[in-house]
Amino acid sequence: GGIGLTMASDSELGFANYNNASGALLAVSGAGSLTLASGNSVVVTNVGTALAAGSYTLISGGGSLVAGTAPATVSVVGNGLGGGLSASLAISSGTLVLNVGAAPSVSTVAGSATNTTTATVNGNVTSDGGSSVTDRGTVYKVTSPVTISDGKTQSGTGTGAFSVNLSSLAVSTRYYFRAYAINTFGTTLGSELQIWTLANTPSAPTVAAVSSTSLSVDVNPNSNPSSTEYAIQETTSGNYVQTDGSLGGSAAWQPDATWGTKTVTGLSVNQQYTFQVKARNGENVETGFGSTAS
Repeated sequence: GGIGLTMASDSELGFANYNNASGALLAVSGAGSLTLASGNSVVVTNVGTALAAGSYTLISGGGSLVAGTAPATVSVVGNGLGGGLSASLAISSGTLVLNVGAAPSVSTVAGSATNTTTATVNGNVTSDGGSSVTDRGTVYKVTSPVTISDGKTQSGTGTGAFSVNLSSLAVSTRYYFRAYAINTFGTTLGSELQIWTLANTPSAPTVAAVSSTSLSVDVNPNSNPSSTEYAIQETTSGNYVQTDGSLGGSAAWQPDATWGTKTVTGLSVNQQYTFQVKARNGENVETGFGSTAS
């Protein structure tokens, strides 16, 4: 058992017969130092049981006896690592350490719009994978799929639940988002969810007489995108303009381009009619009514 240093050169360090149950350390002492570089590679032959998540000391020196930059490449052969685990190296206080673990586990949690251009989205890091989570948060954009490079917004470190407040979003627009978490062993993205920002409350409609028993109503979107839908209400009766121009008890919803300049028919002669409009986003969340026009 124990660790035997089998080769040390400018390129590779080999550790043979490492038994994770009772392996001894390779100690470095003296006035100088063993200086490592990122270009070195390390091969560990494990003759014990497969390594579980944790930290394993390969070279112990103390102080600055093990110096330089931890090698970027490490292979654990023989009985290797536990299922789903990977390995990395670190130099800490003169010691070369083999860290074994996995990428963190993270869940995306439903969010909600807080305004026309803001929203709160959520996540939960349920496991750090055996290595501290150094970055967590959400990624988002208006098309699917979302990757780690899309609108990356950090919300702290470590495990547990977190929230991210998004701002400067587009009005009445769908956003896809995913929670993420990063540790030494990799990056994990949660499942993809979506939110809609709220629509702007429409401006007063444009109303004009057409004949003694009809008039026209034109929606004023107030900078909402073209996909936003609108319902037009006549305030005296409480009825809504229907798609055929009649008045009825249920709201009819259409985009502004579909409503166009709608002729409302079947009205009484010499009667004043007042109209107001409300909007809804793609998630069918409605605004209040805007200003009226007669």
